[in-house]
Amino acid sequence: MRAPAAGLSYIEVMVALVLLAICAVPAAEAIRSGLRAAAAGTEHARELRCVKSRMEVVLAESFEDLWKEVKGKNDPSSYSLPADAGPDGECGVRNVYISKYVHPYGAAVGTVLEPNDEAENTLLMVTVSGTDGMYPLTTLVDR
Repeated sequence: MRAPAAGLSYIEVMVALVLLAICAVPAAEAIRSGLRAAAAGTEHARELRCVKSRMEVVLAESFEDLWKEVKGKNDPSSYSLPADAGPDGECGVRNVYISKYVHPYGAAVGTVLEPNDEAENTLLMVTVSGTDGMYPLTTLVDR
């Protein structure tokens, strides 16, 4: 009588290799995607930090100085900054938009006014956005 064969057959080894290959390709792609997302996340976090920093500087200005800089909803003010110098440029372009804004009592939303509108009882809407309009931050400033 013959003893049963020990070990794996050629077909069992091939099935195991095929299953491993089927699972390894998506796993490798997931790892590559994760590494790309981590690099992009670092860039986006830096851009957001730059926009927040610029917003803090602008909000430290007096209301009267900001009032003089009202340009309109789509025209950058002189508080805007170009991209930082350097090989990587720590911060990209930061555009600052300052416009007049009125919110009537009881209304659901307010209205952005034209720069030449004479309305005195208004707020200022200050928006800072990063390169290509990324991460816009908007706030209202009162006297």
